[in-house]
Amino acid sequence: RQCLSTSYSDSKGSDDYIITPPMHLSANKVYTFSYRMSGDGESWPERMNVTMGSEPSPYDYSYVIMPDQEVFNQKSKLVRAYINNVEDRNVRFAFHHDTPAGRNFYGRIYVYSVRLESGIDYNAPDSVTSLTVKPGDKGQLSAMVSFKAPTQKISQSPLTSIHEIRVYRSDSILVGKVENPVPGAVLCVEDELGGPKLGKNVYSVVATNEAGDGLINECERFIGVDIPNYPQNAKLIDEGDHYLARWDKPTEEGLNRGYVNPDSVYFTISQVVDSPVGGYAEGNWLV
Repeated sequence: RQCLSTSYSDSKGSDDYIITPPMHLSANKVYTFSYRMSGDGESWPERMNVTMGSEPSPYDYSYVIMPDQEVFNQKSKLVRAYINNVEDRNVRFAFHHDTPAGRNFYGRIYVYSVRLESGIDYNAPDSVTSLTVKPGDKGQLSAMVSFKAPTQKISQSPLTSIHEIRVYRSDSILVGKVENPVPGAVLCVEDELGGPKLGKNVYSVVATNEAGDGLINECERFIGVDIPNYPQNAKLIDEGDHYLARWDKPTEEGLNRGYVNPDSVYFTISQVVDSPVGGYAEGNWLV
């Protein structure tokens, strides 16, 4: 797969740009600029920002698509931005790698699937609001997507009708749709058992009318059985001839806000011994 890739240095900071060719934007349209990014830095994050401008030099670009963001060892992530364009013009997009000196240790950022989608009409619906995703009970691989239908167009004028509202998972998998909803109505669409994958799922919702699809709203949620969260309020109490370790019983919310069965959680207690080269575990006890 072809992609943009940053380089690293263990002695100096980064100040490198990759710039797209000029792209034409028509007046009174909302454009969608998107790309996917991932990283492979294990210990230190790389940093990148994305801007837009009309000049050949990226140093003059003032429209921020994505502010400085640190990227660790992460899987593919979709970044999407809307551009509210009011005049005919040609623009370029600049990906700026600006990791400070002393932090470039064998990490890279990868950028791919860069897209500029055709302009959305100002008379199309605004995005849905109050978007939430409720995972299935007790770690079931299902979800309920709830939202409020838009009440206005992108132009801020009242929205009198909506043809349909569609709900997608992972950008392209249609979960369901609501036809002819009333503007402002509170709605739900179920992603039935077996639909979501175990882990983080991204849901996107878009409304459409006679002017076409409107703005997209997204929500990411972990679905399924999660890993336990860190022990809370852990204490080691000296009771004279022995020590007593205490902590709160884990709840049903895991590290990623997914489901955990508290009765299935076990703990490992380690005795850490200091040494000139750092601490190490001398003994482990399963609880």
